[in-house]
Amino acid sequence: MQPIMVVPSAEDQYVPRTVDFEKLLAKWQSFCPSMSDLSGLIPGANHTVDAEASQDWLGNRVARFLKSLDSSK
Repeated sequence: MQPIMVVPSAEDQYVPRTVDFEKLLAKWQSFCPSMSDLSGLIPGANHTVDAEASQDWLGNRVARFLKSLDSSK
């Protein structure tokens, strides 16, 4: 089973404000044991991740996730 990483935008303008992403991520993780611990909300990110700091965070997370895949072989 391959791990997956879930990284929704914390301030996605297309997601209703009633959605609690922290609870939703925890629920998904309970159903999907292969979900990476690197999963999490992209801080300050809108739907298209326009903010440079959010892009940096996301790029760093993706790089760490890919490295973890390489080291698990």
